[in-house]
Amino acid sequence: MREDLKQLLIVQGLDVKIRDLVERKMATVHGLEALRKEVDDDEKAIEDERDRLMGSRVHIKELDLEIAEKKNNIIKYQEQQFKVKNNKEYTALLHEISKQEADIKVLEDRMLEFMEEAEVEDRTLDGVRADLEVAQQKFREMEVESRGLMDQLGKEIEEKEKEKAEEISRLDPEIYEMYEIIFSRKSDLAVVKVINDTCGGCNMVLRAQVLNDLYRGDKISQCETCGRFLYL
Repeated sequence: MREDLKQLLIVQGLDVKIRDLVERKMATVHGLEALRKEVDDDEKAIEDERDRLMGSRVHIKELDLEIAEKKNNIIKYQEQQFKVKNNKEYTALLHEISKQEADIKVLEDRMLEFMEEAEVEDRTLDGVRADLEVAQQKFREMEVESRGLMDQLGKEIEEKEKEKAEEISRLDPEIYEMYEIIFSRKSDLAVVKVINDTCGGCNMVLRAQVLNDLYRGDKISQCETCGRFLYL
């Protein structure tokens, strides 16, 4: 194998390691962001549930005041019954008392509904608070672990980049420039092995002339389909 191809394979090996390290670092960042979002979602859920609970309690208070007002009206009408002078006025007061009592019944039923809703919302709020505590604890633990891992990965990436720079210095700049373009565009490798007369990258059959050039080894050969560098 040509020395420049051997050198390209060394550079490619370092590039693959760097790419893997960067992907691990990004996965760590995304994992931490996902936990942070979970915490944010739980905090928002608590805020929303607290608002609903407060709304129910406001409705209960308003209904309680309205019921108290209706009860005061009944007392007032009952006191007026002792002062009326004819049956017509007495009947009218009875009608008002009945109306107030009916209104109270409706209001009490509505208040009971809101009280039941408030009870459910209160339990839900307790549950969301518990979820938040768990999410916060997981986030704190993962944050410490992730920052340590990211520091470690960052140092490994830096070391590999230094190694790569040393290896690149041994390459022809034009060859490396071509390699860099191919490696950045492909999702896997830029230098591939020939397998059964086919390109190890795109699996296309190679022309006889390309294979002959490879066997002679007097120049660097590339796949005419995908552009990858080839070696035997």
